[in-house]
Amino acid sequence: MSNKTTISGAAGKIDDCANYIQTKYKNDGYATQRLLFEDNGNTGMLVQLKNSTSTGGGILRTVTGLSACATLKLMAVGNDLRVEVMAGKWLDKAGAAVLSWFVLWPLLVTAAIGAFRQKALLSRVYNETLTWLATGN
Repeated sequence: MSNKTTISGAAGKIDDCANYIQTKYKNDGYATQRLLFEDNGNTGMLVQLKNSTSTGGGILRTVTGLSACATLKLMAVGNDLRVEVMAGKWLDKAGAAVLSWFVLWPLLVTAAIGAFRQKALLSRVYNETLTWLATGN
């Protein structure tokens, strides 16, 4: 699943937008990283967000399929800004679901909850990015 759109004339806002999303989610307890990229001569930035796994609860979320991860892709195309939010990791949910079906059936429930949280995170990041770009703050 991904959400994408193009914002006219917003290419110059890549750094500020990436900064805003990274800071916001870091303050909410997510692990974040930012990477520069180039695609067919267009420059861009990826901001990756995931539930922190540095605590015992974070490791448990990963094992049970409750973790959520999203990637925000911001790419300048001329003066326009292409915005895309994509799922960062589905394999842990699928793996937990397969394992739970045969061995640990309670993990089927946590994998479903994790998939729901993943979808909610993607929508939240997409909407917050577009809101920031529309208001400029």
